Amino acid sequence: RFLTLAFLPACALACMSGYDIFFDGQCFKRINSGESFVNAKKNCAAQNSFLVMLHSEEEAKDYSKSTNDQSAWLDLACDGEKFVWGDGSEAKYTNFKDKQTCSPSLTDTRYIVDINKLWYTSTSTSTNYYCQAAIRSWICDNYDLVQLGKSSEMCFLLEKTAVSWAQAESNCQNRQAHIAPIHDQSMNDFVKRTAVNAGLEVGVHLGLQHENDSYVWSDGTAMDYDYFAPGFPDTQYGECVSMGTGFFPGKWMNMDCTSLLPYVCTKPALIFDDSVQPEGCADDMEFGPGDEIFSPTWGQATGPANCDYAIMDEDSTKKVTVTILFFESNNCCDKLTIYDGLFGDKVLKSFTGYVGKTSVVVTGTKNAIRMEWRASSGAHVRGWHAKVGAV
Repeated sequence: RFLTLAFLPACALACMSGYDIFFDGQCFKRINSGESFVNAKKNCAAQNSFLVMLHSEEEAKDYSKSTNDQSAWLDLACDGEKFVWGDGSEAKYTNFKDKQTCSPSLTDTRYIVDINKLWYTSTSTSTNYYCQAAIRSWICDNYDLVQLGKSSEMCFLLEKTAVSWAQAESNCQNRQAHIAPIHDQSMNDFVKRTAVNAGLEVGVHLGLQHENDSYVWSDGTAMDYDYFAPGFPDTQYGECVSMGTGFFPGKWMNMDCTSLLPYVCTKPALIFDDSVQPEGCADDMEFGPGDEIFSPTWGQATGPANCDYAIMDEDSTKKVTVTILFFESNNCCDKLTIYDGLFGDKVLKSFTGYVGKTSVVVTGTKNAIRMEWRASSGAHVRGWHAKVGAV
């Protein structure tokens, strides 16, 4: 049985594009260009995020472990009476190297966390920094949801940078998506409005391409709708298709595939198997081709766990495969490692942090592999889902 994450709001978690889950469901992005505190804070705010705030010793330890003790601005200030974080909360936990007091004369003082985990009054006008964001709760992960006609559960992301059709499709595929396919008038109007409202007057790529005497969508769906401009389609202008946003707004036209245009990536809203997984490791940890494996309490915060999975095919001529269908963990503290064979330490692949919906296939050299799930946090993340096969 399957259901959309629209019915699992507590489970639908993801970091914004460019961020990774480091610990306890918090998302971080390292900025390696030195900036003043004011500019760094402004840059983070423009991304709906903030500078680093460490509310407890546990958070400080997780931050240090996750970032390899890199120095960064703290979103910490003295309000004249007490230390406060950028979100307005009182800093009841601090870790200054030397005793620090807050007084009216220190309201403009800035602070950093240094490579030795200790906090200091900043003597520099600029430093590198992290932007920290609350994890997003959304069935489209880093995309936005459009509910229109046949696209009732479609997620979209507008990319304003102009690239070739092939580069646009590659960029979308790197995010488990495709250039927008259009199957009805409502979706066509939506793409047009989105592009026009964003000030894109040169047109946008569509996921339609002429191949072997027919037009095909890059996501493999059938071409059951079109909205070509008068005189089109006409492959003498090119094998790829774009949508006009200035001249002939909303109409489709052929173009050379090397033409540089903005584009819209789309993908289906995430669908999750709603199988209820118990806490802790499964009683039977042996699996074979066709079996599906879920992390403990799949779809909800997994919590700490140390689970080992033995995967075998009775046919010794086969090679076992594991396809990771979804993966989300805390980068600091949770890791899935896939080994070749039931014994030994040859690592085939490891997963940590946020991957999202995917289809990564890991293949062993023989008919057996094993997996180790080591989670010391497991907080605020959905875990992972895998399927066993053989070749």
